[in-house]
Amino acid sequence: LDEVTAIQRRVLQKSNTYRILPHVYRELVVFGTGAALVMPDYDNVVHLHPLVTGSYWLGQDSKGKVNACFREVWMTTSQMYERWGEKCSRQVCDAYARGEWDGWWKVVHAIEQRTKRNANSPLAKDMPYSSCYYEAGSNQQENDGLLEEGGFKRFPVLAPRWRREGDDIYGRSPCMDALPFVRQLQLQTLAEGRCIAKEAEPPLQVPTEL
Repeated sequence: LDEVTAIQRRVLQKSNTYRILPHVYRELVVFGTGAALVMPDYDNVVHLHPLVTGSYWLGQDSKGKVNACFREVWMTTSQMYERWGEKCSRQVCDAYARGEWDGWWKVVHAIEQRTKRNANSPLAKDMPYSSCYYEAGSNQQENDGLLEEGGFKRFPVLAPRWRREGDDIYGRSPCMDALPFVRQLQLQTLAEGRCIAKEAEPPLQVPTEL
């Protein structure tokens, strides 16, 4: 157990885990839900990608456990062509050929449980969780914009929720409870500022001949 613990600590210290966790904690306290994608990495074993609130959607099973994640990723032309090459749409390939490498394109990444698979197959397409990249707005008809289809043995998204009520997928945070008081304080601060301004430069009404 001590050897396994030491190995895990070395992996976490070498990767970007401890740099990404503060982001997850901040989102958790502010928005009630934090998320990060844990991807395998050849150099550091694992690499975490922080997910920003508003750029992803979560799904859960009957027990309330998160088992699906859909996220939007913006990638440049060079990044897309470097990863998927000719699988990209004709628009991306033409932009790369013209040297327009800094153009931005939206890619949708969908991670969810596979309902139909061969449990005895070692292929990524038969793993318990599917991972599909889709080029949003693509006019490519050969593969309907699908760039990549893979899979995971375990759900790769860390998605803690501060407090979940009922069947809600997303959590509630302390900041949500404090929001009404924050708004009240802001209104009081604005009113106080107007009072100070009138004391410093009071409005004057005098006859025009003066």
